[in-house]
Amino acid sequence: MNKIDFILLVRGLRVVTERRIILNLHPAMMVHTTPAQLCALKLNGLATGLEEQLTQSGMAAMSLEERLALLVDREVHCRSDRKLLRLLKNVHLKYG
Repeated sequence: MNKIDFILLVRGLRVVTERRIILNLHPAMMVHTTPAQLCALKLNGLATGLEEQLTQSGMAAMSLEERLALLVDREVHCRSDRKLLRLLKNVHLKYG
């Protein structure tokens, strides 16, 4: 075992003989950490969309590309909504 193998082992990764790295994490653990990581990356719309997809039973029938497209659309709409709210808040309209 060389130094890289040891570091990967310590970080919870295991090394396969072909030198491919495979995550050694439980899928349920990844499901709970992914939305938090998306929020840390300021992808709040994507995180919310993923949480909604995980609670809906019909999403399992959709392909990965379809689900990803829905998530990206959700993020784009959330960003445009935030921008619109920010612009409306900063504009000073005179009444009457």
